[in-house]
This record gives sequence, C-alpha cells and structure tokens, in this order.
Amino acid sequence: MATPIKNQHQVEAGTEIGKGKCHACGGVVFITISKSGAAYYNCYNRSEKTGRPCQGHSRWGASDSLNIRRAYLVKSGQLQETKIKVPEAANLNKAPLKAVEPEPQKEDTTDEYGLGL
Repeated sequence: MATPIKNQHQVEAGTEIGKGKCHACGGVVFITISKSGAAYYNCYNRSEKTGRPCQGHSRWGASDSLNIRRAYLVKSGQLQETKIKVPEAANLNKAPLKAVEPEPQKEDTTDEYGLGL
C-alpha cells in the first residue's frame, strides 16, 4: 500500500521552512508547516497607511506542500536529492507508423424513429 502524501517527508509541525512574499501586501512572511503537513503562511505585517495588520494568509495543497517539504529537507541536508531520469525518445531508428484512416461511414438507412426506410 502506498504511503499517503501527508506522511511523506515529514517535518515537525510549526517548523518555519522558508520566507515568502505576501500576496496581499507584498511583505515578507514565514512559511510554516501545520500539524497535517500542509504549508501555509499568515501575514501580520502592518500597513503604513492604516497601521492595521495585513492578515493575508495562504495555504498550499497536499502535493505542493509535499514538494515544499521535500525542498526544505534537501536544502537542510536531511534528504538526498534524487534526479529522475527522463526516458529517451522512442523510434529513433525506425520510421514512424503511418496513420490508419478510418473507414467511411455507411449511409444511414433508418428514419428518425430507427425504422428501416
């Protein structure tokens, strides 16, 4: 049975794994890992005009959070980077196959009710 995405490359909850840019105010935010393994940030930067906190927030989905956690573990040296070998193109020594043309459709010999004419 495959391991669920949230259980792969686990990082302790509350770990600040990097810095990012708030989508609402453009300020610097810290990306954190939740208890469920999701990456998120909350922005508490204050506006220069109003003095109120931005309160912008964002969460990433399971597969994006997995990639963020994996990148953090590789950068911190806790996980070795793996490179996926891309397969070479097929049919390098052979000519491509000819496309098969579909057979022409027979004329419909039924009326609108499906009865023969």
